[in-house]
Amino acid sequence: TPPFATTALAITAALPLAAAALALTAAALALTTAVALAIATAAMAPSPYTIPEAGVAIMEGNSKTNDVLFCLWPGDENVTSSIGKADWPRPDTNIAAQCCTSSEPGAGRNACRRRAAQGTDTAVSCIAGVRSAGTFTTFTFRETEQLCANLDLELCGQSCYGKGCWYNNNPVYSGLECPFSR
Repeated sequence: TPPFATTALAITAALPLAAAALALTAAALALTTAVALAIATAAMAPSPYTIPEAGVAIMEGNSKTNDVLFCLWPGDENVTSSIGKADWPRPDTNIAAQCCTSSEPGAGRNACRRRAAQGTDTAVSCIAGVRSAGTFTTFTFRETEQLCANLDLELCGQSCYGKGCWYNNNPVYSGLECPFSR
């Protein structure tokens, strides 16, 4: 067999693998672009905006019973952490963005999206990035609400504990009214 025939056979055999790798790269690039666009658009949310009078529940990211850690009230529009609001014993006091396919409290954990697309805990797929990778991004309540809308999702009516991106270590935004009096 001539040497060029062996090389041609090797190249022909490698083509499907190269095509698959190219398709995965294109999919990762599309996801990165979609998340970046959603984040950029959320950051341009219109002002002025006020937290609803009924307040907004900030939940414990690791809560299996949807425990509310504290609430945001009108005047808290720029709050992005639990510091000065509640005692949070976990490593990260920043409020993490999480979105859901439904905001109904009974929607179930399958409605949860801590990633823009279900996949691995990567800085690319996680809605607010990953703290350990140095890509965690803080958002205000309004920016989180806009970010979820940009992803065709909405704020959750539950804590999405155990659904990825290490957000169990954070307080998380919700779409629920505050259950406490002001």
